[in-house]
Amino acid sequence: MEERSVLMERYVIGRQLGQGTFGKVYYARNLSSGQSVAIKMIDKEKILKVGLMEQIKREISIMRLVRHPNVLQLFEVMATKSKIYFALEYAKGGELFHKMARSKLNEESARKKIAKAEYRCPRHFSAELKELLYGILDPDPSTRMSISRIKRSAWYRKPIAISALNNETGKKNCTSEAPFSGPTICISSERNQEPPNLHNLNAFDIIFLSTGFDLSGLFGERYGRRESRFTSRKPAAAVLVKLKELAKALNLKVTKTDNGVLKLATTKE
Repeated sequence: MEERSVLMERYVIGRQLGQGTFGKVYYARNLSSGQSVAIKMIDKEKILKVGLMEQIKREISIMRLVRHPNVLQLFEVMATKSKIYFALEYAKGGELFHKMARSKLNEESARKKIAKAEYRCPRHFSAELKELLYGILDPDPSTRMSISRIKRSAWYRKPIAISALNNETGKKNCTSEAPFSGPTICISSERNQEPPNLHNLNAFDIIFLSTGFDLSGLFGERYGRRESRFTSRKPAAAVLVKLKELAKALNLKVTKTDNGVLKLATTKE
């Protein structure tokens, strides 16, 4: 770990928990809260060489959205020029593989069970959802539900309130200067965090709520796109007033969508 016991002034790094093809996992403790976490360290150069950059981005995006007791929580993502660090919920029970290896089903029995698609849905699953899962997990490829059929299903077509989605995925984005290795980007996800509103938005909330939120900064990519990120000690209301003043001077106007996203638009002559 770069021969340091403290990562980015946030985590005290402890013993190594595991090692994979592209990185290592360490036990760590949050300096401010004392919480135990697992730090997953990924070597950027290795994933770039094998073309797994998009997969890592997808993993970050999905883990930020998922909130489930059976799925490890992603607390924070940090990056330097050469490494990406995931701060994950610490599962002290050990590797799942070893527990599965000791289960009552041997490999042959498990394979037969999977091939027959033998499973039971939780009681709280709706009839529409069960029907959809049965179609997706159909062991016969010829009758298995296609993507187009999934999109036509009653469960899939149910509308999702944007406000509820924002509440579930509330999060903050921050940038900092690492004590080593140059500029660092970190993205944190907080459980049970209230969705930001107009009265407590800060500059990072404004940026992060954009539907075009970009993880490319973690990988040092820009694709020719230029952008600026900033923080402010001023309250959100003062920042918005200043934005409107600047927009007016440029013959632009600031508009706010239903889900709280601010946009700049040209004024009609």
